[in-house]
Amino acid sequence: MNGTRIALAPSVLLLLGVSALGAQDLEELCPNSRAENGAIQGIVSDVDTQMMLPGVTVRATWEKDGTPGHGDTQTGLDGRYTMCYLPLQTHLSLLPMLGNMAGEAVSLTLTEPITRQDILFSLTGGGDAEEDRIWACIGPPDSQIRIQLGSLVRCEPQWPPLEQCPKKEMGKVYASTGTRGRGAMREMVERLVDEARRLGANALINVSGGRGSIDALAVRIEVDPSSC
Repeated sequence: MNGTRIALAPSVLLLLGVSALGAQDLEELCPNSRAENGAIQGIVSDVDTQMMLPGVTVRATWEKDGTPGHGDTQTGLDGRYTMCYLPLQTHLSLLPMLGNMAGEAVSLTLTEPITRQDILFSLTGGGDAEEDRIWACIGPPDSQIRIQLGSLVRCEPQWPPLEQCPKKEMGKVYASTGTRGRGAMREMVERLVDEARRLGANALINVSGGRGSIDALAVRIEVDPSSC
């Protein structure tokens, strides 16, 4: 969003992984808050599975006294987020984002020092999102890795190994990153998927990786993997 960011004191702080969403004092939650500031706490969960989603960016935007402002935070491993130093009595828009996907914005006005606002997010997105994803199975069915990568890859637990499907090998793909933390795996898989698409592949097999790198064989599968 273009515009001048409001200088709040301190500027919008990014707090991750709140341990509880119960009643809490604003000063305890957001030290050095001003009287005109408030906070939002909530959980981001998948609209279909109701599972809490880690690594989702929540962006707040607003306009106060003719000046636009914004602040970002990210959900922790438990899907919870906290955003401090937001303007009270001001209309806000909360937009959840995961990778290159954006969810539906939530509108609200803060009237209390601490406001609870849960957000639903669809990993499947809309339009052609399903077709944009590539076939791959990374991590066990209930892993946080698979949850975070749901908008990039398609995988059904009942599928036999993709190696069994009739396929055409398109070449090896490789990605690395110097980034650490929960976003590193997603960043690498995004690069891997982009490279596979460039080669004309629609699936990744033999996925393996170490610290800071991941590689796979890009293939083209012309049948539904469930029928292999």
